[in-house]
Amino acid sequence: QVGLGRGPPPPPPTQGLGGRVGPPPPRGAPRRPPPRRDNAMRCHHCDYQTAATPHCPQCGSEAFKPVGQGTERTEDTLATRFPDTPVIRVDRDSTQRKGAIQTILDKVNSGSPCILVGTQMLAKGHDFPGVTLVVVVNADGGLFSVDFRAPEQMVQTLLQVSGRAGRGENAGQVLVQTCHSDHPLLRTLCEGRYLPMADQLLSEREAGQFPPYRAMAIFRAEADTMEQSLTLLDQIRTMTRVAGIETWGPLPALIARRADRHRAQLILVSHNRKHLNHLLTQICLQLDQQKQPTGVKWMIDVDPQETG
Repeated sequence: QVGLGRGPPPPPPTQGLGGRVGPPPPRGAPRRPPPRRDNAMRCHHCDYQTAATPHCPQCGSEAFKPVGQGTERTEDTLATRFPDTPVIRVDRDSTQRKGAIQTILDKVNSGSPCILVGTQMLAKGHDFPGVTLVVVVNADGGLFSVDFRAPEQMVQTLLQVSGRAGRGENAGQVLVQTCHSDHPLLRTLCEGRYLPMADQLLSEREAGQFPPYRAMAIFRAEADTMEQSLTLLDQIRTMTRVAGIETWGPLPALIARRADRHRAQLILVSHNRKHLNHLLTQICLQLDQQKQPTGVKWMIDVDPQETG
């Protein structure tokens, strides 16, 4: 069983330059992974797709190759390495048809040897008594994310997917692929010391004054242009200039453009949750009374689970 990103590998760089595929899709996010089987580059955020090309669209270089391991490429690699063992891929692409997931589960639970390849869909809520080995491919994403919750979410995923191994009569084993095996978080987790790891994460949160040590809320805006999104958030920021409130931004979101919409955010933090909630109420009342330009939308996310 392999837990990793869905579908194809990451976007292909131009070798020697290290650049990413471009230009951005007209209505999607800037990264377009290229599924090898249908020879297309497809955005997994807005589903925009275009034909894959053998050269870089920006510089024309022919040193244009996909890198990394997505579920499709991992499935192909395993099928070549273990030709006598069925390889079953479980991700959003392979389970779109009605009844597809049940067909896969029935095949896995039949007792015949097989190799499961999938995304986090495999990590939660499944009971496979015959699974004795779990392999997590490229687990480093959560160690260096811009989201302060990413390490916690990574640990949660690793614990959940590890629980798929050894649920039957035979003992289970878990292997984690990483380029940072000496990372304190991974070492503590491998040693089974969850409470010290939780204390470590909390101490990092306290040092940065992230939740739960301060309350947080995010105003998110999207519009036809980034200028419109930032203008609205700049207007909101002028309403937050009160004692006890700290603001970060406004800045473009991590995925700044999706489905031809430009997205930005403004983060508010405060030691006083009641004070922050009162301010948010006042701002929302003012925004509701204002007529925004056509296509400009906003929302508020209190205690956000993702800050990107």
